[in-house]
Amino acid sequence: MMFQTTAQIEEAVFEIAERSLKQIGGYVLDVTLRGSRGSQVMVITADTETGITLDELTQVSREIESALDQTDYLTDRYTLQVTSPGLDWPLTTARDFRRRKGEKVRLEHILPEPPSPMEGEIQKASEDAVTIQNETQGELAIPYDHIVRGKVILEW
Repeated sequence: MMFQTTAQIEEAVFEIAERSLKQIGGYVLDVTLRGSRGSQVMVITADTETGITLDELTQVSREIESALDQTDYLTDRYTLQVTSPGLDWPLTTARDFRRRKGEKVRLEHILPEPPSPMEGEIQKASEDAVTIQNETQGELAIPYDHIVRGKVILEW
């Protein structure tokens, strides 16, 4: 089956990657096809609840590559990159915030109070909101749909 758009290819590859990752308890964060014909790069960002290991990335990469070779999703030569999200991955979902519980984050939000951006430690992450312990405001629950950007603060 020939796909017409990059989005269609990314969606099909997402499904392949998701099946491979489920075997190790992982999930897909993002699938992006970059480049142009003849020099395309398929980048799959993956993780697990406890953080994905290099061995797991290698195993999943081989499985995805094998599955892609059996399709006609990418008709030109391509490079496959399966990677972890890294420390600077934006926090957007309950799953992202749960994995970072206990860490200090910086949140930009659209609430009238407290002032944005704010910093604090993640106390908990429900399905609807993340609870942050802030030095000046105490414990605050910020709904995910009010968060513009969330990042872990890297302390050196």
